[in-house]
Amino acid sequence: MNKGSTNKPLAGLLLWVLWLSGSVHSTALADEMSHQGLNDLFLQHIEETQLELVSETEKRTALVDQLDSITTEISAHDAELNKTNDYTPRVSDNLRKIKLQLASTDKQLASSQKLLHDLELSLGTPAPLSLWQVALGKPNQLEQQQLRAVQGYLAHTLTEDNSRLELQQRQLLDRQQTILQYGKGLSESIDDLHESKKILLERRKNLEVQLEKITADLALKQDRVSRLTARTNQWEFDPLSIEFASLKKKLSDPIGGELLKRFAEPKARGLLKWQGILVSAPLGLPFTAVSDGLVVFADSIKGLGKVAIVDHGQGYMSLYGMAELLMVEPNQLLLAGDLIGTVGESVANGTSALYFELRHKADTLDPQEWLAMQLITQKSTL
Repeated sequence: MNKGSTNKPLAGLLLWVLWLSGSVHSTALADEMSHQGLNDLFLQHIEETQLELVSETEKRTALVDQLDSITTEISAHDAELNKTNDYTPRVSDNLRKIKLQLASTDKQLASSQKLLHDLELSLGTPAPLSLWQVALGKPNQLEQQQLRAVQGYLAHTLTEDNSRLELQQRQLLDRQQTILQYGKGLSESIDDLHESKKILLERRKNLEVQLEKITADLALKQDRVSRLTARTNQWEFDPLSIEFASLKKKLSDPIGGELLKRFAEPKARGLLKWQGILVSAPLGLPFTAVSDGLVVFADSIKGLGKVAIVDHGQGYMSLYGMAELLMVEPNQLLLAGDLIGTVGESVANGTSALYFELRHKADTLDPQEWLAMQLITQKSTL
């Protein structure tokens, strides 16, 4: 595959299918991707990723600014809540004082009204004569007039007191109603502030999640640029060290587990042989790329389940089959150790396992001669 070839993934799959059927020879692979072509794709990917880094860094800066703004708003809400909460005890204290004043006024008014009532009764009835006045038969009319004058003055004073107390009572009731309304407004204001703060806290939480994700993505992209740059530098100064042909016995094991089936081991009834190896591993365990390359296929193939095929350049390809999940897609660049998918159930015996195959042009290769075999254990009785 040359740089810019848009049909290479399909061509890669077609070649693999033809290899499996045995109907293609290595001379048909004139369009195979060179290692230099793979390096050029790395350089292109570095440039694209760096542009993404600039864009995502700007997004991260905008998120940080939004977080700062929301944090300032929350602080302002807290200050307003504290200020409003400070008024609440004052309102309660004022209401308590007014209730005491009302109780006192009610008591005074009741006492004054009783006195006034008694005086009004006495004014309507002549004062009784004393015994000596009756005996002498000489009622003191002057004393009667003076007494009635005093009673009338007291009645007038009590009436004014009653009017004053009633006015004071109405004023206290009006003030009580005003404070009650003010307290209700304070309560509603506190509820509104709490609701607004809740919304702001939720927004801040969402922004923090976004910030955490974009920060993690930036770190991954920066790490990937560093790794890709290291690969391209290595290619520039020591290309032979990373060419696939020079990696025999050095390829990263795609997964750790027990070797169930060897390369070229007869299948059931001995009619066919295994073209790769089958490694037992827990269901859902991640498996990774054995070397740098380009994903040319990521889909299902009959007999192998979900399959990913990676082109490593110079006609070398690796196949990862019987996957539960695939986490790559065609045209995706991979570095050695990058995640490809997770282990699924083996088509062969129903247990969870990864099927791994290596090919160079039309030839199948024994994976055990290429992998480091540090994570894959072998049965001693095989």
